[in-house]
Amino acid sequence: MMRNEVKYDKYKHGQAYHWQQISKSLRYRNIFVIARYKLVLENLKSKPEQIVLDVGGGDGALSFQIAKSGARPIIVDTSEDALRFADQEFLKRKLKASVVNGNVYDLPLPSNYIDASVCCDVIEHVRSPEKLLSEVYRVLKPGGMFVITTPLRITEVPNDKFHVREYFSSELFEIIASIFDEVSVSSFAPIALKDLYNLNIRFAGNKRLFRTLFNAIELIFKYNLFLSKLPFAHQSMLIATAQKI
Repeated sequence: MMRNEVKYDKYKHGQAYHWQQISKSLRYRNIFVIARYKLVLENLKSKPEQIVLDVGGGDGALSFQIAKSGARPIIVDTSEDALRFADQEFLKRKLKASVVNGNVYDLPLPSNYIDASVCCDVIEHVRSPEKLLSEVYRVLKPGGMFVITTPLRITEVPNDKFHVREYFSSELFEIIASIFDEVSVSSFAPIALKDLYNLNIRFAGNKRLFRTLFNAIELIFKYNLFLSKLPFAHQSMLIATAQKI
């Protein structure tokens, strides 16, 4: 990325933390992340042998879900630690993914090369989202699907110091539609449930009370509370789909 980008090294503590978040552990499982991945996969509709680009794909946990469908993920990220974790985790599971050290403004891929792309909670971190979108458009084949997630804007200035910009649904639609075709934006993850999930109330073994409860509901009853359908005003996340015609 450019020099003036916000530096955010999520992997400095030496953990492939997204893989912990998709584990079966009541303590580490994160159904907020799992809901996000589930919706991305449902909208992506990847097929066997398709090449799917994971923009800012980090340690590869989402790409792992994509690879299970038979598609061939390419993970592009600037973090060498993240890409090393991705390599290790895919090797453990005997699945294949290409990992590429590169930035989102200059993807090291030829034009019209990939079948589909995902960009999961990345656009809020970059100062030039149009450049990111233009690069994905360039490398995507005609007819290719692009799926993007990002937090829904609920404050004037992002509460997260690592977020450059957050978006209302209309803002996200406008910026994607300036480059892509067939754009659609919807929302998920109720704000109130997210606040409860992150509430730091502890119980036996120093576990978070509501996080453990929500995780147990999802694991036992197969019901993810973050997939509840509510109006935009009550949601915390956006998911958009677009196509290159």
